[in-house]
Amino acid sequence: MDHRFPHFLFLISHFSMDTEILNNCITDQPRGWENFVDRFAGLIFQVIDHVYRTRFQNLSPAQREAICEVVFAAFRHDHFRLLKQYRGKSTVSGFLSVVARRIVVRHLNNEHGEVA
Repeated sequence: MDHRFPHFLFLISHFSMDTEILNNCITDQPRGWENFVDRFAGLIFQVIDHVYRTRFQNLSPAQREAICEVVFAAFRHDHFRLLKQYRGKSTVSGFLSVVARRIVVRHLNNEHGEVA
């Protein structure tokens, strides 16, 4: 193993693992959805927190949990239609961050009567 680039190798390994988790999810592999949620729930909560902090105030734990459920429901909708749009041109985390942010902003705008 080449020890000159350990961080780079770690990133490639992570990229592969995340892609495999996503593929297992969208192809309905056993525990695919559960592994996807376990892997990316923290990321989705970070996106929710960031969007809410920049646009609104005082997000309760219950609201945060409910918005996370909205995001994951959108991911699952129509046989994972949104997730199947991933083309590998970015990291899975980067892709999910963008998609989740759009879902959260749309949800919060609808909740507050704003035009998305």
